[in-house]
Amino acid sequence: MCTRRAGKSYGGGLYLFKECSENPGVTCLYIAKTLDSAKNIMWKDVFKDIANKFKIDVKFNDKKSKVIFPNGSEIILVGTDSSQDDMEKLRGQKLKLVIIDEGSTYRINVHNLVYKILKAALWDLNGTIAMIGTPTDFVESFFARATLGKIKGWSNHFWTAAENPHIQKQYQQEIDEAKEDNPDVEDEAWFQQEYRGLWVVSDTSRVFRYNDVYVEKAAANLNVNLGIKVDYITGKTGYTVLGYSSKSRQAFIVESLEISSVDLTKILDVIFKLQETYDFISITAVGMTKRLIEGVRLRFPISLPDDIEKDELAIIRLFQSELLQNNIKVLPKGADIVREWDSIVQDNTPKFQFHPTCATHRTIAALYAWLECYNYTYQPEEITDDPNDVEWEKEAERINNEARGIGEISDSDEEISGNFDPYWWR
Repeated sequence: MCTRRAGKSYGGGLYLFKECSENPGVTCLYIAKTLDSAKNIMWKDVFKDIANKFKIDVKFNDKKSKVIFPNGSEIILVGTDSSQDDMEKLRGQKLKLVIIDEGSTYRINVHNLVYKILKAALWDLNGTIAMIGTPTDFVESFFARATLGKIKGWSNHFWTAAENPHIQKQYQQEIDEAKEDNPDVEDEAWFQQEYRGLWVVSDTSRVFRYNDVYVEKAAANLNVNLGIKVDYITGKTGYTVLGYSSKSRQAFIVESLEISSVDLTKILDVIFKLQETYDFISITAVGMTKRLIEGVRLRFPISLPDDIEKDELAIIRLFQSELLQNNIKVLPKGADIVREWDSIVQDNTPKFQFHPTCATHRTIAALYAWLECYNYTYQPEEITDDPNDVEWEKEAERINNEARGIGEISDSDEEISGNFDPYWWR
């Protein structure tokens, strides 16, 4: 993991040439998002430059995107981010080295690419997989988690362009000019990512923004709903418990959790355990199969819609608006959902959707459960300045009764006798 212009791709090219030169008859892969981007990065500025500099007699097959060595070894350029089929085409090969460039930018499941497809191809030759890249907004990507030490088995290496002797002067000049234009530029997320190599998320990229969201206690007598998001692709299920009061605009995220299972028995087990604590009014499920929905409905006598077909973008916008107005609060057991919000960014596609690398299971569960909790009919009581207003009359009576130790009086009770001014508190 490096900054921009640190020499990552050129170093990757040297590594590929070294393995092919020293090991006759082997195949090495260079993987980018698309074949075009792979060629743009490596073909002329890296591969041909290395071949000329070290006088290595290789052949460039532009049509097949191959670099062929005299000893029969090959470097093949491929793109894998267009579809699942692009990944599947890599099965069945014997590989000495695989380099995955721009590791944090992929929309495909890089975990599956590495462990389900590429890793077995390395067994015969005791090969290696290397990922290279610069930090981006995708702080939950496989590349990010590997570079942060959250995935076992990877050796991590970091340097900046300041340590690249071919570019260090230009690098420092760029930083000086950026600071001159904007003295606060070092606080900008893009600067920290590209010039410092730090994993941060730009505020402008975040889907969910909030102010003061944490509270220790919720309102009394909450109505409680459960949201569930089942994701068969990742094999994970998110659960979020939300509550609301009929006397408040605020909704409370009471608890949120994520389980690495989409098994019916496990899902039911989690619901049973949650129901020991909460008396759910409804369960809203997203992504469930009909079999799973029926399994839940048979065991829980509560509302469970067969299918959720809502405008998710509209829900997100409404939810975001309520967040910024401090109408959604998070209790301590729900804190993990806030960390999830901090990592969720939008995918760069015409139709709005979360970026595939983002963990969203708790959040999607919350969105649909919140729709059931949202108190659309709540209207705060209006207080006027008119002392003859009926609400003022009621308040005066309540305060007087409290002062005299009398409970609440209904309209049908006899009038209280006594010589006192009902407006004494004015």
